[in-house]
Amino acid sequence: MGSDLTNKNECKNQNQTRRGTVINLGAQYYRPPFPEPRYWEEDLRALRDAGLNTVQLWVLWSWVEAVPGEFRFEDYDQLVALADGLGLGIVLSTIAEIQPYWIHREVPGSEMVTSMGLKVVSSNRGECHFGITPGGCTDHPGVWERMARFLEAVGRQYQGATNLRGLDAWNELRWNVHADGLVCYCPHTLEAFRRWLDERYGGLDGLNRAWKRRYGNWDEVWPGKVPEIEIVTPKSTAESFLYVKSGAARGQRLLFVFFSPKQKTARLRMRKGWLKSGRMKDLITSRTISAGAPRVDGSREVVIPANQWRFSVLVEA
Repeated sequence: MGSDLTNKNECKNQNQTRRGTVINLGAQYYRPPFPEPRYWEEDLRALRDAGLNTVQLWVLWSWVEAVPGEFRFEDYDQLVALADGLGLGIVLSTIAEIQPYWIHREVPGSEMVTSMGLKVVSSNRGECHFGITPGGCTDHPGVWERMARFLEAVGRQYQGATNLRGLDAWNELRWNVHADGLVCYCPHTLEAFRRWLDERYGGLDGLNRAWKRRYGNWDEVWPGKVPEIEIVTPKSTAESFLYVKSGAARGQRLLFVFFSPKQKTARLRMRKGWLKSGRMKDLITSRTISAGAPRVDGSREVVIPANQWRFSVLVEA
């Protein structure tokens, strides 16, 4: 008992500052409903005794809001309290990309659409027990509003947790897992893409001059389908270089590829705001990774780049 108390106090002393000298060294632990509760105390004690000071928990939208409008945090509350009692800090990774099974019922017409015009059928994610991906397109306002409620609920629930080391606003950009193609070509994403082009080129006339076209209306502007794109990220630059075979349609798709990470950067800014809406003062983090999609013929993957540098200015860690 005395040894346990000593270890607990040592861990708390090591973690007394969130932004100072201590590195949060830990392990990812909980993807509900596993591990089961009977293992929690033994496992967390083993993590602490191994010299780790932090544990990361996946906070799944699908699990927390299995019934629309009902947010259940009792298992996370227990884990947060148990970790605190053992002197462990926590990082809560909000996994909004694993969406509730009810999303398409509550938000009709929210399915993603591939570059070939096919409506995406979502399915269970391989590394998670409960919830679907890719789910509804976040350019659909109904999906975006419901995701916001989930993130705001997480921020409110844990704003007072004394051992909270950070809130992960977006754990990897894997928003298109199981999409079975390039996404999203739904009306909402196409509208957002056209707005971006409008701003970039100063209107339809500016776009026509740049693209050497004669579009008469924005609904005539499409991003193209599947170009031959190879993406290389040299160590000497923060930007990705894209090598594209000649062709007007491929050029349009190239711009769509550039549009995607800009759109995701804007989304991260809003996610951070939602988490902080409950006066959250803890670190907001994000872990990015490039999203990918298979070609129509099933050959090598087309990579949709993520710009780590644009994301880094929006978060604290």
